Amino acid sequence: MLKKYMRTLLIAIPVALILSQLIPALLYSDLTTSLKIQYHSFQTRNLERIQISDEYAQGNTVINTNNYGHGVKGEDHYYFVENHLNLVQTTKDFQNKQYLIEQSGGTGINRLNKVDDWIFFSQGKSYNRIKTDGSQQETIFRMGYPLDVHLLGNWIYFRNFSDRSMIYRMDVNGQNLERLVNQSVTDLTLYEDRLYYSYQEDEAGWLKSVDLEGKDLRVEMNREVKDLTVWEGYYFMDYEDDRLYRKNIYDDESPQLLVDEKVSTYALTENGIYYALHSHDVGYPGDGLYKMALDGSDKILLMDTKRVEGLCLLDHWLLFMSSDESMLPNQKKLDLRRDEILEMAQ
Repeated sequence: MLKKYMRTLLIAIPVALILSQLIPALLYSDLTTSLKIQYHSFQTRNLERIQISDEYAQGNTVINTNNYGHGVKGEDHYYFVENHLNLVQTTKDFQNKQYLIEQSGGTGINRLNKVDDWIFFSQGKSYNRIKTDGSQQETIFRMGYPLDVHLLGNWIYFRNFSDRSMIYRMDVNGQNLERLVNQSVTDLTLYEDRLYYSYQEDEAGWLKSVDLEGKDLRVEMNREVKDLTVWEGYYFMDYEDDRLYRKNIYDDESPQLLVDEKVSTYALTENGIYYALHSHDVGYPGDGLYKMALDGSDKILLMDTKRVEGLCLLDHWLLFMSSDESMLPNQKKLDLRRDEILEMAQ
């Protein structure tokens, strides 16, 4: 009996080892990826085919996209996420509030983009679209957790979490899905006509860029960064233990340290940089809302508050969520003209 058990064990162990190597390889093989893309195309085949009028129309700003896209502006309206669950439309004085999506529970909404009369948004594992009048809500991607979603004209660029965070693109109808860059990346930014992405490989960090066809590869920096923003000749980014830096694009000087503490979120504006620090409470976002000049000087605490998240720049307003005195987080707006913080009407 013991010999039979040992023989079975000697067979089972190598088989298990082989399967442990084979299954991940099959899951991420080119064949498996091709089959997933074909199935995705089949799922979205009956969606209305829309065409964006301006092929250079940008769905949202990089600043908002870096902060999970909790809001986006239109010509006459603002669109933003309320309480993580609801999609709201208001006029630009925050009046005439309408709910495009209203829910008391379930999966949160984020990563907003807007072009023409369509709002695109993420909800869990799917990416969806809805008309600005609240009609025709449709799912255009359901392969799993699109990240860093950028929309330009008729194309959507994103990191595909279900395929090791490689860079994908698809059109606004969910068709023509393809892997654009065969590299697992940790950050993706679209600036003008180039995609900037960062990753670490063999203990070396890289910031590279390609054109919108995934070609013309350029090495921008030999550093892994995140939340990259290109602004007036500088890279602004988090790296080295979440500190905030800026670097002149046109010289080889070392990056300048702006905040020598862990930064959880930041937003660049013409008035300066607004940011929050990492919370000491595990599982919660930033502490305090701060402001500093673009060169890192003149740091001030604007509001002593907790759980700061969802920074969203809409014209001269900065929207954010935070919690005061152990209360549940609520939405606030900061008037950049006066650095005045006001509660948002619920």
